[in-house]
Amino acid sequence: GGRSLKRRKNISTSSETGKTGRHECAVCRKCFKSPAELRRHERVHTGEKAYESFVDAGDLKRHMRTHTGEKPFECDFCGKQFTWSSAVPKHKKRVHAAAKSAHP
Repeated sequence: GGRSLKRRKNISTSSETGKTGRHECAVCRKCFKSPAELRRHERVHTGEKAYESFVDAGDLKRHMRTHTGEKPFECDFCGKQFTWSSAVPKHKKRVHAAAKSAHP
């Protein structure tokens, strides 16, 4: 019908139909194999965009690295690349500091 929802919180939680283990949309009754697929579908009714949960464009860009595999940060000792800038000093301390103490 003509039901529409403005916010995700208005959508009732998924319900499993019988013993099929399928998750049904409370708005249009379409069924999905998993709760995650149902949540993704619910955005059709709410108008929610996945990227809108990021306040800052930089946050979205950093998050997208988890999907793209981009590793823009590099150790200047060995060239190993990392997704997050914070991983470089941790790597240096763990790998290169140990190597320095082993070879005085």
